Amino acid sequence: MADYTINFPLWFFHALFFADLCMYFIIKLSKYYKMIIFLFLLFITIPIQTAIPGRPVFHINVLPAALVYMLFGYGVNKLIDLEDEKLHISFGILLIFLGWYLSCRFGGNIAQIGNLIYYFESFCTILGFWIIFVNIRTIKILEHIGKHSVFILGLHALVLERATEFIDYMKQSIGFENEFVRHILIVALTIVLCCNFADIYQYILKKFFFMKKSN
Repeated sequence: MADYTINFPLWFFHALFFADLCMYFIIKLSKYYKMIIFLFLLFITIPIQTAIPGRPVFHINVLPAALVYMLFGYGVNKLIDLEDEKLHISFGILLIFLGWYLSCRFGGNIAQIGNLIYYFESFCTILGFWIIFVNIRTIKILEHIGKHSVFILGLHALVLERATEFIDYMKQSIGFENEFVRHILIVALTIVLCCNFADIYQYILKKFFFMKKSN
């Protein structure tokens, strides 16, 4: 069993590799079998994670959950053309608030779901963000965050702890008690810090490495 004090979330790429291999064969099946597999994976997620706890090699206990999300995305893409539907941004905001509210109530994470409500809350949040981004895709800051998604993925576990400490300090200083707002601020600060670190890294790389190489 692999367990690390500092867990860089790049394990995601290992899990994605195995999930992609499985999806290659699943999408060749009929809709009926896809639905059966989807429900099967949905209900074996918690037993698998209970039987293989912690951080096993390649995070193999996340595979059922990863496939659930991939099949969910595949199904939504086939059933609903969100871009053509032009669902109003307010509906997306409502879904995000619902998903995040439930996540504050029931908690969980991708490797320790604990309750099937986790899937419902995350589906709401994912669809909510998708609807909003379809409506405001021209906003430059979203494009900037998207370009740094790998940096956010790789750095957020390290940055998250510092961001949480800072927000908790501000929370005590100001005196607000709303956990939902606290979560939003932590996520926002974590993304901002990761993007800034990525910008600094790319600037140094361009300024010193590529400049020397061209000379």
